[in-house]
Amino acid sequence: MEARCLVYKRQYANRSLQWHVVHDPCNPQQAPDVVFDDVTFNPLLDPLISTELVQMLSSWGSTSSSNPTSSLTAMLELLLSLYMQHQKEKIAALQDDRLLFELAMLEDLGCSEVLLSAAADGSQQACFSIPVEADLAPAQRLIDCLQQQQQQQQERQPFMLHVAFRVGRGVSSHAAPELQLQYPHFAEQQLPPLSLPSWDPQTSLVEYVPHLAERLNKHLQDSCPAAVLRFDLVKALAGVFGHPLEVNMQGSSAVKGSAAAGSSSSFAGTSSSMGRAKTFSSSSSSAVFQLQFDQQPLLLFVEMPPSFPAEAPLLLLQSMRRMGPDSCAALSNIPWSPRWDAAEMAARLFNFVKQQAPGILKDMEGGSSGAAL
Repeated sequence: MEARCLVYKRQYANRSLQWHVVHDPCNPQQAPDVVFDDVTFNPLLDPLISTELVQMLSSWGSTSSSNPTSSLTAMLELLLSLYMQHQKEKIAALQDDRLLFELAMLEDLGCSEVLLSAAADGSQQACFSIPVEADLAPAQRLIDCLQQQQQQQQERQPFMLHVAFRVGRGVSSHAAPELQLQYPHFAEQQLPPLSLPSWDPQTSLVEYVPHLAERLNKHLQDSCPAAVLRFDLVKALAGVFGHPLEVNMQGSSAVKGSAAAGSSSSFAGTSSSMGRAKTFSSSSSSAVFQLQFDQQPLLLFVEMPPSFPAEAPLLLLQSMRRMGPDSCAALSNIPWSPRWDAAEMAARLFNFVKQQAPGILKDMEGGSSGAAL
């Protein structure tokens, strides 16, 4: 039987690490080979860091027989540790005072991932990935809502600050690094992006990260209640309109970095509901309900824009028996206050749609460009 190859993938310093593990299933006593995607990393050729690895590989047959999975995991964890040490040595070899100081502070920052990589223009970048501690208490209800909707446990991931210092000739040691804040899954789906603090040339990461953590905690306190209200409103609307046909709770569609979230004021995109082409901006939460007025079936599209609840939801009614521009109508002058709770919001929207539906149906029936199905 031929040797088999497993691909080990992992995010490391904002880069996708991909190693190939080659093993012989017919000879489990033999240690696997690992092919790295970084040609500069040869741990067995480095006498300063290879001792523990050599011992592990030499005793592979006796230690892996009882639990080969644990042995393989332990080997990969050791290789990751050696890889980080290798990257630290590469950065230290640049003899850049700024980078040497940042390397000395890694333990205080809780940073476990550093990387010397090539930039797009051919220069080099010293990259650091630093976990940013945040108080997730304001986000707990939001996490619970997502778990209930997706029916699976949300993996707890930290907020990660990715920092890239450009190095090389012509680059000032005081130049501002590239900064990128990576959200965990729950926040990436639901919260607006955070504007990162500006970089002071005289500052260091050990000073910058606590400042960022303080701003991040305030961001969570300010943003999470509005995100939770989206879920509460959809639940309350289901209580008056019936179970929704579709729900999309992507929220503010946060992105990495510090770009400001935009807002949407019109319907866009495509929905699969009944094959209709009326839906929402990809940065908004939305739901679709089926209604019945005067024996006429209608679809109600509800979009909560990124600025919700400061901005009212967008409502659109669409006939299920007609096609064409006269088969749908956007509702205006919606009664709204961001101070209402979800139950009152839903009740007001229900009464408003109930009042508007007869006139809208009449206009649809009187339209000349729509075709009856």
